[in-house]
Amino acid sequence: MFTAKSVRVRIAYACLLLLAAGAWIGSGSSDSSLARAQEPKDGKIKELLKERLEVLKDVVKATKAAYLGGKVSFVELAQANARLNAAELELCTTDKERLAVLEAAVAIAKEYETAAVRQFKAGQATHASALYATANRLEAEIALERAKVKMNAKPK
Repeated sequence: MFTAKSVRVRIAYACLLLLAAGAWIGSGSSDSSLARAQEPKDGKIKELLKERLEVLKDVVKATKAAYLGGKVSFVELAQANARLNAAELELCTTDKERLAVLEAAVAIAKEYETAAVRQFKAGQATHASALYATANRLEAEIALERAKVKMNAKPK
């Protein structure tokens, strides 16, 4: 199935994706965030962003089915979800929309954590996989809390 080295590489890659998503969420003042904020909210870019979002929804759906069938690891499912969340956040135009996306990410992370722990206890997954699911949930909760703080700090 997977060698220990390939699992470590996949976990490292997923961690990098989560860190990149967290940095993007938390930045708000970086040049790339500013450039995205100044992009037109309609036209070709928005059309492409929406198309990417739909493709990533299909990726998550297929990856979740494969995960539940024992064909892929939790790390692959987490990677797919991280990309979907980033795509959803990129389409958000208001803080309220961002909070809704982050709240949904927390709910999904909790669901996956429960499943990963259940699989570990049943001997169908590794302890590392269950721990990774917990770390994934914590990352989602941290991103949500940071967004709330950032939203409350903005002048009204």
